[in-house]
Amino acid sequence: MGLLEKKESELSKSKELVKTLKMLLSSKEVDLDALRRLLFQGGREQKKDKKEAASQNAEEKQKQPHVNSPRRTRQSNSAKTDCCDSEKEKFLDFNGNALAASTRDDASKEIAQTIEKDGRKYAFKGWKRDSEKIEQVRTSIRVLSYVPVYEETMPAQNDEMPAVIAGMNPEKDFLPKTVFGFSLAAQTIAERMRNRIPMNRIAQEISKSLGFDVSRQQMARYSAFSAEWILPAYEYLKACVLKSKVLHLDETFISCQAEKGSRQYMLVFVSETTGCFYSYTNTRSQSVPFKIMKEQFGDGKWLSDDGDVIVISTDGWYDVEWLKDENGKYKAKLVGCMVHLRRYFFDIYGAHQNHIDKESEEYQVSKRVVELIGEVFRRDGECSTIEERTKLRQSDDFRRYFEEIRQLTEKHFKIISESESPKKIYTAKFIKAVKYSHNQWEKFTRILEDGAIPLDNSAAERAIRDFAVLRHSMPSGFGSVEGAKSTAVFSSFHETCKTHGVDLEDYLEFLFRYMGVHRDELKDESLSDERRKAILEQAMPWKFKKA
Repeated sequence: MGLLEKKESELSKSKELVKTLKMLLSSKEVDLDALRRLLFQGGREQKKDKKEAASQNAEEKQKQPHVNSPRRTRQSNSAKTDCCDSEKEKFLDFNGNALAASTRDDASKEIAQTIEKDGRKYAFKGWKRDSEKIEQVRTSIRVLSYVPVYEETMPAQNDEMPAVIAGMNPEKDFLPKTVFGFSLAAQTIAERMRNRIPMNRIAQEISKSLGFDVSRQQMARYSAFSAEWILPAYEYLKACVLKSKVLHLDETFISCQAEKGSRQYMLVFVSETTGCFYSYTNTRSQSVPFKIMKEQFGDGKWLSDDGDVIVISTDGWYDVEWLKDENGKYKAKLVGCMVHLRRYFFDIYGAHQNHIDKESEEYQVSKRVVELIGEVFRRDGECSTIEERTKLRQSDDFRRYFEEIRQLTEKHFKIISESESPKKIYTAKFIKAVKYSHNQWEKFTRILEDGAIPLDNSAAERAIRDFAVLRHSMPSGFGSVEGAKSTAVFSSFHETCKTHGVDLEDYLEFLFRYMGVHRDELKDESLSDERRKAILEQAMPWKFKKA
């Protein structure tokens, strides 16, 4: 009934309003102010009320204390660990190696009850809490590390109290004053290397999982520090790759915001048996790989572990001149890539086959070169051993393929070199293909000397492809030189792990811990070369697979 009465009241008001409007409009003199007040009833009063409410809100806001936005709110390290969902205890032995035990009683049974250090005997006493780390992203688990404590069994006579020593925790100095441990660092880096995820997306995922903000800049610094942590292992991997008999060399351009006025590149050296390593450079000069090799081998000949002269397989960019010493002798063998040669002529062959006259001379020459290179790869692939391949390549029957290619290309190179305007005779692609064959022919003929020399540089092309995918996932490039160098370190281990069938995340967690255990020993300048080599050899991916 109340609703009905309300509607009747509104209807009557509307009728009165219409009646008044008709009266005002029918009159000769219309009072506009009265009409405005009638149509917009309470307008001035409503504006006045809004102004009073706004001023009142402003006064109340000034009285309230200033509060930062949630993103800018800083949390202490202890407050960050308080948001964890659960806790987990991790036990280490005296040398910092993780134990499989999940309880103190089980861990106490796994470790040595007595140890001897510096000629003195110690007995196991208990466990000491050593550090707090968050090691798992999605579950946000706080991991408490415990190291064993030993007490001297027979103290010296001049000691009032028995000596007590505690085991080491290699994770203690890893990213100090942060919540990142070996597991989280290995997980995030492996995720980025395998799936080529940009750093900002990783930071967002970690922030969402942990419950507090971790910026992209922080993640970049953590990545750079993690790469520095395993730098000795990277340098040893580089030395192992460079001492292989056959090396594949290639490069790809990248962008680094810190470098101005030049284009940056990522070099890759690949050994099909050992692995590969990447190296950042801000120039494409041929002196860069030369410098890397010279630092490894010095001024003499560059020899592999077996004493053979190193063979370097590249595309047409690198010249044999950069391998000469002061006396004009070659430090290593530089060989060409038959796939690159085929690619130049195949472009012409495919274009003529689809769109242009097949009777043209360019088409006939390109088709024949592609067929000859195909026969080279087919017959070479049928050999199962290096000895068979060497015998085949040194045979006259096999060498006639190379000789026919040389005759076809040299004939047209002579016409091009003698002509004042060769573009009126041949297309630009054909001229480029013929010149490439002529300029690189010395490197192609070296393939015939040894069956161990590869026909192509595809190993480096495959290794550089993954890095190119990472480059495309970062349109703005790397923010700093340290970021580019750290990515080179982790990409090196990523590709090497793929060569040996090792899971990258498991390996990186092992490597972080192993390098932490031997960190102080590797810093010792008096450490012998044999001992250093023995330590770093056990840290390589091929040793991890066997373990």
